Amino acid sequence: MEAARLDLAQPPEKYRCGRQALVRRDSAGGTHEFVAWLAGRAGLRQLMAMLR
Repeated sequence: MEAARLDLAQPPEKYRCGRQALVRRDSAGGTHEFVAWLAGRAGLRQLMAMLR
């Protein structure tokens, strides 16, 4: 989660707010904790739409 948080923080603020980002992880990063963290950031509805 720390790596994803740092990655998402890199673009300037004007490009981050209200924008969508594709976050990809290998199977080692696909934990329930990571998905819950993403859901908290993106909103569960958006996350579920992206997983389809």
